Amino acid sequence: GGSVSYTFNSYSLPGDYKIKSSSEGLVSEKVVRLERLAKLKMTYSAEKVIVENIGNVAYDDKTTIVLENEEGKKYMIEKRLRLEPGEVKEIDLSKEVPYGHYDVVLPVVSSEEEAVSTEEEPAAVSQEEPKVVENVEIHDNRPVYKKVGSSVGEGFGMVTGAAIGTVGYVATKPLAASIILIVIILVIVLFYSKDFIKSRMGKVRIKIDKEEGIHTEKKDDETEGLFKDFKYEK
Repeated sequence: GGSVSYTFNSYSLPGDYKIKSSSEGLVSEKVVRLERLAKLKMTYSAEKVIVENIGNVAYDDKTTIVLENEEGKKYMIEKRLRLEPGEVKEIDLSKEVPYGHYDVVLPVVSSEEEAVSTEEEPAAVSQEEPKVVENVEIHDNRPVYKKVGSSVGEGFGMVTGAAIGTVGYVATKPLAASIILIVIILVIVLFYSKDFIKSRMGKVRIKIDKEEGIHTEKKDDETEGLFKDFKYEK
């Protein structure tokens, strides 16, 4: 009526294993198959998600952590993870999202088959659900380029809305809109041409002085050279 058990190490390589047991002259032998187990364990602690490969094969794939703030806005944090069995990695959420209170949804990353299987007893199928850590405070420790990128994205949304409003204005007042458009184009052309105009303005002249000798001077207030490339015909 007694029993004895053996537990495989969680990082044991997949494959066929032969188990032999003997007691008081009784001998038993069976082949079992240790399935491939690609599985990550994710936990949340102090604004970080700790990811551990608890499977028996290397993990190299993308995974997505979902954060939802109090306004219902969702942030998808996609990371490519490369972890050997037993390896641990941290994902700092404070470097990914703005300050706020979030619900953090940790995905289940697991193969369909796990544990030990035999011909009589196939491996069980994982039925785990994603884990949700509710209402956690996350500070904003993002690098500057991410903050700027976020601001630009929000600003682009505002510009898009303004552009839609402008389309409506153009439809109702085409003449006024055309004048405004021409003025904007002229301002842009003048702004980007100022350096070119400055480089053309002024005229170099040769001056002969008894004390200083022959030298050149340039008067910046003259515009004679501005149109020197143009040729006129009588």
